Amino acid sequence: MQRLPWPRGHGGGHDGWTGDVAQPPSTTPKASSTCWHASRTSSSKSVRRTVTLTLDGACLFSPTHYEYLFLPFDQRLCEAFETPFVHLHAAARQHFDAWTEISSLGLQCVIDQACLPEGRNQPIGPQIPDLLADFARIRRRKSLMLYGFWTEAWLRAVRDGLPASGCAITGMAQDQESLRRLLAGEQE
Repeated sequence: MQRLPWPRGHGGGHDGWTGDVAQPPSTTPKASSTCWHASRTSSSKSVRRTVTLTLDGACLFSPTHYEYLFLPFDQRLCEAFETPFVHLHAAARQHFDAWTEISSLGLQCVIDQACLPEGRNQPIGPQIPDLLADFARIRRRKSLMLYGFWTEAWLRAVRDGLPASGCAITGMAQDQESLRRLLAGEQE
């Protein structure tokens, strides 16, 4: 690994940041020739806690290509941190099973919507009803964070279909009051 000089005194009360560039195994194609991670350092002790893998383009390649080109790097990267997680979009659901196999990796899935100028939201890609079976399979093995545009029906479907423990839901809503009532009823 080659050490990279990251800015010292990056703020937040930390001593600074360092980074590593990991060169791939010789069997890996050039398409994924470099991966990186950042580590928080405190004095002389390196503390590697969390890394976020952002895989917005994962929907563009097949599971076979992912497993051959990227999965070995993702596994190595996740082994170097206590709590790695991947930010992904629901359109990349063909890779859910591979990501579930990385035991320490948490998943943050964005259920995409386009906010149109006339104030209407347009679904893009798979939506909650299409994804519930996938999410249930993921929740049997690991934590899951969901982000999207929520309706009362979709929040109810997730609430009723997934265990609450280890599942976080964030996002936007057109009718926030109906979601508040639904959640308040859940606590009564």
